[in-house]
Amino acid sequence: MENRAIKYFNTIGLRSKMLLSFILLLIIPFTGISFYMIKESRNILIEKSFKESQENLWRTHGRTVEALGKALKISDKISVMSELGKILNTKYKSHLDVFRVYHKFNVFREFVDDNNEITGIRIYMDNNTLLNNWEFIPLEKEVKDSLWYKEAINAKGKNVWLSFNDITKSANSKLSLVRLINFREYGTFGVLVIDIDTNRLNTIFPEESYETFITDHAGFIVSSSNKERVGAYYNHSNPRVSLENYKLSVANISLENSVYGLKIYSLFSISSITREADLVWSFGIKSILMVFFIAIVAMFSIYNLFVQRLIKVQTSMDIVAKGQFHSLIEIDGGDEIGKLALHFNNMVENINRLITEIEETSSQKRDLEKHQNQIKLQMLASQINPHFLFNSLEAIRMKAHIDKQPEIANIVKQLGRLMRNILEIDGSWTTLRDELLIIKSFLEIEKFRLDNNLSYNLDIEDGCLSLPIPPLIIQPLIENALIHGIEKKSGGGTLSLKVYLLDDYMNVSIEDDGPGMDPENLSKIFSSNKDGKGVHIGLKNVDERLRLSYGEQSRLKISLPSSGGFHIEFKIPSGGNND
Repeated sequence: MENRAIKYFNTIGLRSKMLLSFILLLIIPFTGISFYMIKESRNILIEKSFKESQENLWRTHGRTVEALGKALKISDKISVMSELGKILNTKYKSHLDVFRVYHKFNVFREFVDDNNEITGIRIYMDNNTLLNNWEFIPLEKEVKDSLWYKEAINAKGKNVWLSFNDITKSANSKLSLVRLINFREYGTFGVLVIDIDTNRLNTIFPEESYETFITDHAGFIVSSSNKERVGAYYNHSNPRVSLENYKLSVANISLENSVYGLKIYSLFSISSITREADLVWSFGIKSILMVFFIAIVAMFSIYNLFVQRLIKVQTSMDIVAKGQFHSLIEIDGGDEIGKLALHFNNMVENINRLITEIEETSSQKRDLEKHQNQIKLQMLASQINPHFLFNSLEAIRMKAHIDKQPEIANIVKQLGRLMRNILEIDGSWTTLRDELLIIKSFLEIEKFRLDNNLSYNLDIEDGCLSLPIPPLIIQPLIENALIHGIEKKSGGGTLSLKVYLLDDYMNVSIEDDGPGMDPENLSKIFSSNKDGKGVHIGLKNVDERLRLSYGEQSRLKISLPSSGGFHIEFKIPSGGNND
């Protein structure tokens, strides 16, 4: 089996061998590793998001307990007030007596003023001599028959957290603490109600990245990061459940001396978590395909560089094999192929010299010597081992394949990014951030092309990165500075790009330390023929686009620094065009 594979490999063409080697040694391993890394990155991102949601749940839990704890403390203080029992159990003879007592008692108002989490405090009492001032409320049949009142009675002095409608409640309150207050000295009781400002609870949620809401024991949503959910009902008994497109986490909020606690839910969509991972996956696939395409193009380009030299060797070998010893190989270079061609030419020249010597022999010995020369030629021809030549050529090919060239690989990568970013331009507006991607790739390619005789500085203010600009409005200016500045300076030079905000304008400045130009020619820099064959047609096009987009104040301004070089700048409104 092994011999068959070797035999088949030796019989296929050189192009097929290179393609097969490329697939086996690069495409298959690279594809497998890339897909594995992309998949693992996606799984890590999902797991991280789920962990963050759990942390979010317990962080919100702690803040909620802290906010509701103040209502619990107020409830405990009110439950032991002897003055309150006296007020509620007194049988008043006139409204004036009630007003006087109410006026002196301001404890409820002080509690509300001192605690932003509380919107109101009131107590219901079966005493028909009381007056309803929304703090002390005489018990009526409608209240006595209500569900929340009965639950407070059944709780026997423990706190009950409920959501119910009442005319005395603030619109900001969807949750109330209800508690039975026993006045043992009088053998009576009242029902205390403390209204919670659920709008204050809602301020907990904007800091969280996942939808979170709180319900009472009946499933009524009293607070939520999604305001549309407040007032709705949600029931779910499983504390952790996976549904089709989302995951749900739930935690119980157990409060001190309370019959019923609250529940807090954290709900997040799987698709929202994996959206970024899917983008990474999509980008990874596109990048792999782009790398494969570029690698194949590069492989065949390299193949064509040296295969043509091999074809010349093979053509000359075929001519010599037919007995024509005048064919010489014209190949430059001192590598293995060049040396092989040199030895082949020496061999052909030696054969031609032997032939010439044979022809100069005397006519008397021509027949004998001719016969002897034919024997010699056959012996020499038999010494030329075609397998040796083919094996040598294969060794040369393998060495060229094994020798890595990281600089070429990096510049091909930059070229791929540049091509991709330019192809994504659809003619509409872009941002400075996207323009900088093109500029950075372009400068890296030029730096490679100029053999590192180029250095550049990019000073970009962060506030400018997201501003809208016309596409390819800065790159032509960079290219002009390289062609007419840096490339003309012996030993290379430095190019600087600065972008900053000033007086509601984004200012762009480009400067190089090249040889510059004569001041008298500065006024002619925007001149060009109508067919676009001027020297600085790129500058003229950019200047015209700026004028049409923003007006005369945004046209290019060119100056010649005293230290030499060339400086060009323009400014555009930070809010986009003037339309």
